Amino acid sequence: VASRSTVAPRSSRPPHRPARHARVRRARPVVPVVVPRAGLEDTSDASVRSPAEEGEPTVTGPFPVDLSKLTADERAWLDARDELRVLVLGKTGVGKSSLVNAIANANSAIGRLEVGTTQVQRVENSITHGDQSHDVCLFDTPGFFDVEGRTPAGVLRELGGKVDDYHAIVYAHVATDRRLRLEDEQSVSFIVRALGAVCVSRVVVALTFANEINPGPTQHDGDRDGVRERDDRNQNQNQKKESASPRAGIDPATADVLAARGAQATGLFADAAERVSGLRGGAVEGAVWVPCGSAAADDDGDGRFRGWEGDLWRAVIRRAKAAADAAGAGDAPTDGSYDFDPTAIELDVDWDGLAAAGISLQGAPPARPPPPLELVRAYVSLALGEYVSVTAVTDEKSAPKERSAFAVKQRGMPSGFAATVVLEVYGPLDPERRVNGATTNAIYMLMPGTSADTVMKVRMGSVEDDELPSPAALRRGGAEVTVGGLSVNGSGPVTLRYDRNDGSFVSDTERVSGTGIVEIDPETGDAVVMARKSPGECAKEPG
Repeated sequence: VASRSTVAPRSSRPPHRPARHARVRRARPVVPVVVPRAGLEDTSDASVRSPAEEGEPTVTGPFPVDLSKLTADERAWLDARDELRVLVLGKTGVGKSSLVNAIANANSAIGRLEVGTTQVQRVENSITHGDQSHDVCLFDTPGFFDVEGRTPAGVLRELGGKVDDYHAIVYAHVATDRRLRLEDEQSVSFIVRALGAVCVSRVVVALTFANEINPGPTQHDGDRDGVRERDDRNQNQNQKKESASPRAGIDPATADVLAARGAQATGLFADAAERVSGLRGGAVEGAVWVPCGSAAADDDGDGRFRGWEGDLWRAVIRRAKAAADAAGAGDAPTDGSYDFDPTAIELDVDWDGLAAAGISLQGAPPARPPPPLELVRAYVSLALGEYVSVTAVTDEKSAPKERSAFAVKQRGMPSGFAATVVLEVYGPLDPERRVNGATTNAIYMLMPGTSADTVMKVRMGSVEDDELPSPAALRRGGAEVTVGGLSVNGSGPVTLRYDRNDGSFVSDTERVSGTGIVEIDPETGDAVVMARKSPGECAKEPG
């Protein structure tokens, strides 16, 4: 199909990195494609989508938006963004995927995904105004509390695996619901507690199915739900909508209903932010709301709601820009000196805070006790350094024994590898004195032991003498080494026991403490006491 592009799955795309300078691209000509525009219907009961299709929505060309209604500052802020990133959240059945399809010319269908697959859809496109184009990315999510039991925790877990940061949140809420339900308050409370009260300043509430409102004598009944009593402040001027006056063609009764629904939904966010942050009144600004109707043309009688897509995009841009200004981020620098967008906010779910608040974490990442890495760090802080013997096992004419330990990196180690790798050098470190096999070495990987209060040293091999980094590089730390071969001598890992009495680590052959290292011959019981060299002694050596 002409002008149809496929968006690559998230896993195959590079991590998000904003542009190094502001840019406004020229929109490429798009051959018009006649495609049916989806209405805001619930897609949860549609046919199952295959895993091959999952994560691969298509778009049918850029989406035109009248950006002239934005201020010059708002347009400049948008120009400076490499990509406007928006999360789309809400309960199941509220029309999130249809909303995304309507404002992005896409065919995302998250409601039809198989349970157990990666559920978050990344929909990329651009919004255009004249000859200008701006990249946008919408993250369509499965609904909270759907028939398959997806919880808010499970949805945010999936979202956290795909999203680094975001500029705004669109929260879909059904405009025809006369009463707020328990799931409404649970969903909003979870979002605010998980992402922090600061996220409220980036929320735009999309009142879906606004075109289906039929104001009548019972339409206002139940606008106060039985779950919670909201005081009159949720109807005041702090609850904003995108336009100060109703859209042309909307009768006053419908406008009143929309205002009541908008006040209800935005009030949920204001109340949740107040509970989380303890701030009242205008200290935490409530979310704005936009009525969203059918995306179809006039043939369904919904012409009064045409143009809501542009209203929603402008509200998102204004909201994101205002939140960035309030956070002090300002505009992105244009000198190419940064590697992240300072106006975006990190998607960092506060799982501990949610647990402390007593909120269900069903579907969240499984809780795993942290490994005792503190012991590994404590051992490293004692063992690293250069040592020289102060006693000898033979006669007094023997040269002092030398030993060194340095934190290094093994070449080829996978990115993000967390284990500590240590190079131990036995003998002189100075290359001029490493002759006739006077110096040997070994590479060890350190990890928590299998029993309490222990650390394991697993021998990985050794480094060829002529490939040892220079003493200066070793002393700086983090030098890269190549292991010549894995240890195959049959010896198991060395286990060091932590002595809580003096803070030392003890094995069958050595004791490592803050004062130095004592090497013990297991057969004779003879000991060599090695003291840490002073920085001055280390500096005297060449290299």
